Amino acid sequence: MNYLTGMLQSWGRDRQRLYTHTGYPTESVFSRIFEGTSGKPGHKILCADLPGKSWETETYVMHLPEKYRDVLIAKYALPAKPDGTMFTAREIALNMDISLFCFRKRVTRARQKLGQNITNKVLMSH
Repeated sequence: MNYLTGMLQSWGRDRQRLYTHTGYPTESVFSRIFEGTSGKPGHKILCADLPGKSWETETYVMHLPEKYRDVLIAKYALPAKPDGTMFTAREIALNMDISLFCFRKRVTRARQKLGQNITNKVLMSH
């Protein structure tokens, strides 16, 4: 596993934990991530925090263009479905209203852009 994959998987697990604490049923988390949350009764205020290394990854991911940010969140941070299985790439693409090919291509491009941004930050700090 390369550094970028490990970093995204760790960040995704931490984000999954946050999503499970929002008070929304698992089946609606997908839409809540992309549509936002509300102050409806029963909604928990998100008080949990990401660990330090995940905050660094979060910063990089949130600075990506929206179409790249969304696919990384969908690929790495969606919590398991109610039956305990993870969303497949096909299910994610369907929910995002894009083709499976487009989803996979965006994930690849998002990872490339993320890697470039990290490299540029490292080079600029020296």
